[in-house]
Amino acid sequence: TSGVALYIDNVTYRPEDAQDYLYGVNIREAEHGTVTADKSEAAEGEEVTLTIKPESGYVLKSLQVINSVFYTMDIYLPVDGAENGITFTMPDDNMTILPVFEDRTSEYKLDLVNSPNGTVPQGWSSVQENGDVHTYPNKYDSGSRIFAGFTGYQGKGLYWRQDHVEYGSMNGYPLTLEPGEYKVTYAMAAWKERPTYSVEVLNKKGIVIASSETQTATPNANGSSSANITSAQEHVLNFTVEEAGNYIVRFKAGNNTVNFNGEFLLLECNVNSIPDEPDAIELVRASENISKNVGIFDASGVRHNQLQHGLNIIRTADGQVKKIFIK
Repeated sequence: TSGVALYIDNVTYRPEDAQDYLYGVNIREAEHGTVTADKSEAAEGEEVTLTIKPESGYVLKSLQVINSVFYTMDIYLPVDGAENGITFTMPDDNMTILPVFEDRTSEYKLDLVNSPNGTVPQGWSSVQENGDVHTYPNKYDSGSRIFAGFTGYQGKGLYWRQDHVEYGSMNGYPLTLEPGEYKVTYAMAAWKERPTYSVEVLNKKGIVIASSETQTATPNANGSSSANITSAQEHVLNFTVEEAGNYIVRFKAGNNTVNFNGEFLLLECNVNSIPDEPDAIELVRASENISKNVGIFDASGVRHNQLQHGLNIIRTADGQVKKIFIK
């Protein structure tokens, strides 16, 4: 065409009455939700529908195609707007899909894996003996800093001692929360012996709005960064935010008699919102008047402008919450 040569090769013939070749559709298991296909095999060009069912508090983050060349090409199925399911066209190859769900209630999550050894995690600060302060992103040879090499949790721990360690007080790293119910999930081990500590949540005025009981940090790492800290217990502190603003999560050393008034390893610190749990399920017609409702959500927490088939979670202007099921 227009003087450009055209070459055609790899021409394939087949009997006119031959059936289409079927390729496999495989969905890998995922944490915090399930994705199922409406068929286990499909021909090239055929549509395949995936049904998405996240656990409460989670949403689908991605669907990666991980078989064969698709994995090396970093191919993903689009999930934008995918609430309960999506449809894709089958290629001329098998499809193995890896779903990933993410926590939509997460407000903050301590990341030690990507924090360099000897530093303080992003946004954290620590006050030690004699008022010595260690802060992100500085690196230290002694005192509060990240130790690596442990077995369990993230393989690292934030070593701290004497007074307290906290998140939310550093400029540029606020813990901003809206009114609602929240929880702090945390785990602490001892660097040495069995020191005690407590947890507090403070508002922007420095007033404590929630605090835990005094707890003992276990297991004891015996001063070894190769210790197994898998048995460290996970704890939860619930708290209520009545005014939007910035808040602080603080871990305080107890009145210990051990060295430095207690030496600790912070292993986990996550802040999550707690979704309202509707009280009842009602069966109604889709034509029901909902003009007074101020929020319509599906079971995954996605907001809609009108009632959908299946389960609807309704939040009204007077603060009531109820479930409505549409046939």
